[in-house]
Amino acid sequence: HAPSDKFYLILAGTVRCEQKLSPSEPSALVTTFQAGDWFGEIALITDRPRAASIVADSAKVECLAIPREPFVRVFGPLTDMLKRKPEIFKRFVTDKV
Repeated sequence: HAPSDKFYLILAGTVRCEQKLSPSEPSALVTTFQAGDWFGEIALITDRPRAASIVADSAKVECLAIPREPFVRVFGPLTDMLKRKPEIFKRFVTDKV
């Protein structure tokens, strides 16, 4: 998957979150996101490659992309707080979405 370099906020449209569970199988639908939802934060927080792919599900999708540096500057204290509460952080960070 692509490197983790941006956080995305969906402004318009819908997208599908898909994950390939094995190389020999097609991608499986994990969830859908719509305007107001976001994705990409887990890969930035954990500094790992993305675990899933996002695919446009409507004719037009508009996202605000926030690069790693501003994301960390703004949300850094929140990620530190999550990491100090492993029972909460584990709910968001797994090998599989």
